Amino acid sequence: MTDQASAAATSTLEKTLSVLVVEDSATHLRAIRAILHGKGFDVQSAMTLEEALNRLEKRDIDVVLLDLSLPDSRGIDTLKAIYSAVPMVPIIVLTSTEDEQVVSEALQEGAQDYLIKGQLDSHLLIRSIRYSMERVKSQEALRESEERMRVLIEGVQDYAIFLLDRDGRVVTWNSGAEKITGYSAEEIIGKHLSHFYTPADVQKGTPDLGLHQAVLRGRYEEEGWRLRKDGSRFWANVVNTPLYDTQGRLRGFARVARDMTEQRAAEETLRQKIALQQKTDLVEVLQAVTVSINRAGSIEDAVSTCLKAISSRTRWTIGCGNIVTGEAHAECLVTKVWYFQDEKSVHADDSVLQERLVSGVGLAGQAWASGKPVWIGDLSSEPSAVNQWLCEHKGIKSGLAIPVWEGTKLLAIMELFSPENEKPDQPFFELMANIGKQLSVVIERKELEQMLISQMQELAHSNAELQEFAKVAAHDLQEPLRSVRGFVELLMRRYKGQLDEDADRFLGFIYDAVQRMEQLIQGVLEHSRIRTEGRPFQKIDLNEVFKEVVSNLQVAIDQTNASVTSDELPTVVADPLQMVQLMQNLVSNGIKFRFADKPPIIHISARRQEGDWVFSVRDNGLGIEERYLKKIFGMFSRLHSKADYPGTGIGLAICKKIVEYHGGTIWVHSELGKGSTFCFTLPADR
Repeated sequence: MTDQASAAATSTLEKTLSVLVVEDSATHLRAIRAILHGKGFDVQSAMTLEEALNRLEKRDIDVVLLDLSLPDSRGIDTLKAIYSAVPMVPIIVLTSTEDEQVVSEALQEGAQDYLIKGQLDSHLLIRSIRYSMERVKSQEALRESEERMRVLIEGVQDYAIFLLDRDGRVVTWNSGAEKITGYSAEEIIGKHLSHFYTPADVQKGTPDLGLHQAVLRGRYEEEGWRLRKDGSRFWANVVNTPLYDTQGRLRGFARVARDMTEQRAAEETLRQKIALQQKTDLVEVLQAVTVSINRAGSIEDAVSTCLKAISSRTRWTIGCGNIVTGEAHAECLVTKVWYFQDEKSVHADDSVLQERLVSGVGLAGQAWASGKPVWIGDLSSEPSAVNQWLCEHKGIKSGLAIPVWEGTKLLAIMELFSPENEKPDQPFFELMANIGKQLSVVIERKELEQMLISQMQELAHSNAELQEFAKVAAHDLQEPLRSVRGFVELLMRRYKGQLDEDADRFLGFIYDAVQRMEQLIQGVLEHSRIRTEGRPFQKIDLNEVFKEVVSNLQVAIDQTNASVTSDELPTVVADPLQMVQLMQNLVSNGIKFRFADKPPIIHISARRQEGDWVFSVRDNGLGIEERYLKKIFGMFSRLHSKADYPGTGIGLAICKKIVEYHGGTIWVHSELGKGSTFCFTLPADR
C-alpha cells in the first residue's frame, strides 16, 4: 500500500461511511467498533450470512468487513455469496491466521484486502478501508473504460485489433480482425497467435519473439506474411504493446495488425521513392559540401573540407585530394591532402604531401587519362603501395577518383575509398561530378578574389597618388599664377592708357584668365579634400545652417531681390562646414541662373522617407534641358557661357561628392524655362 493511500486513510472523512461488520464473535465486533468509533463511520453488524445478506439488501453499505467462518456459512463460499449480492462494494476479509492459500483464493474471488484479527489497529483498519474503496473505484473506472474501448474497437474495419493473454492466446476479437483473417470471434478466441503464422515462422519462434521484444522495448513493430482462414497469405504490419496491471505485472498484450498486401504489391513505386530519397540525401551532401568549400580560405582548405563533408555523410570513409600544381606532358605535380575519419591515423605533417602523378597509372592517373570518374570495386588489384596499405591496414575495398576541370585545365583529382564492395552508382557519379564543378567554381573565384584584392590595392595606391598630385600640382601652379597676376597688375597700373586700346584689352583678358585659373585650382582642391580633410561628423541643426547660408549670400539676395525660405529642417549627423557648402552652392545656383525680369524664389524643404531625410531645393530659374540632367554633376560641366554666368563648373560636382561622402544621393528635376528642384538624401539614423 502506498504512502499516499496511508495518508488518505488517516485524513478526516468527508462523509459518514457505512461499514457492515459480518462477524459472529462479539469480542472482535466490539474491538472493531472501538477502533472505528469517532472516526466518521456508521458501523452495522451481522452475525450470520443470512442476516448480512438481508442488511445488504435493505441498506446502502460502503464497505463490508467479512469473517469467512459464520454459523451458517464457511470459507470462500461465504465470500462468493456476499460478492454476488454486492459486486461493487469493497470486501475486506477478516482472518484469525494468515493462511496464504485462503488469502490467495479470497483475493482471486473479489476480496480487496485481508486483515488478521489479532493485529488490528486504528491506522491499519482505516487505511485498508480507504485502499479497498479506492481500488474498487479504479477497477470500475477501468471496466467502464475497457467497455468503451471494446465498443470502439469492435467497430473498426480496416485494422485487426485484439488482446492476447500473457501466454499469447486471443482474448478479444474485433470485426476488423474477422474481415482481414476470415475467422469469427467464436472460432479464434482462446487460440494461440501462432495460428496466423506460416509454418516456417512458427518453427523459428517468430510469434513468441514478437511478444518478448514488446516486453523488452515497450512496443514492437514487425512485418511479415500471415495466414488467413482459407490458407491464403497476406502481408501484415503488426504492432505489439504489453499491458500491465496496477501492480506492474504483465497481464497480456494489445495487438494491432493491418493488411499491407496492396502496398506490398506496389514495391516498384516504393523503390522509386527510395531512389528519390537517395537522390535527396545526395543533394544534402552536395549542399553541405558547397557550404563548406565556399567558406574555405584557400584551395587546400576547400579540398580538405570537401573530403570531410563527403566522408562524414557517405560510406566513403577516406578521402584524398590531388591538387595540381604543375603539368608537363604525361606527368603532373600534385599536392596530396588526405582525410581520415580517424584523424589520429595521420600525422599533421603528413596530411599534405607532394607527389608526381603519371597519366594512366593508379586510380588518380586513370581518372586523369580518361577525363571522367573511375570506379574500382576491388582496390587490392591495384599494385600501388598506397592502395595496398589502405587495403591491409584500413580495410579498404573500393576506390573512386573524380577529375576536377576548368575548361581543359586539370585543377585536381578527388579520390574516395570505402570499406565496402561498392558497385557503380550513377546518382553518386552525378553527385561527384557536381562537386567537381563546385570545386572548380571555388578555385576560379579564389583566383578572381585575389585579382580583385590586388586591383583594389593598386586603385587605392593610385587614388592616394592622385590626391597627392592634386595638392602638389595646385600648390606649384598657384606660385607662377601669383607672379603672372602680379606682373599683369603692375603692367595695368603703369602702362594703362599709354599703349593702344588693344593692349589694354589684352591685359584685361590675361588678368581674367589668371583669376579663372586660380578659381579652378581652388575648386579642384576643394573637391579633392571632401573625403580626406572632412571634419568629424556631429549633430547639426540644419535650420542654423540655413541661417548661415542666407547670411553669407545676403549681398546677392539684396542685389537680385531674391526670396530664400525654408520649412522646418531636421537635425542630422554630418560635417558642419560641408553642409554649409552644399546648401550654399545650391541656393547660389538658384540666384545665379535666374530670369532677368523675375526675382528669384528659392525654397528648401525636407521630408522623412524610411531611413533617410529627402531634401528639396526648388527655384523658379531658367531650368535645364532634359538631355543635360545627368551631365551637370560632372567636373567642369557648364551649360552657359562664362560671360553670362561666371563660375568654374565645379560647384555641383562638389555637391555630389559631399552628399555621397555622407551616404546619400543627389539628383535634379527640371524643365527648361520652368525652374529646377535639386534633391538629395542624408541618412536619418547614423
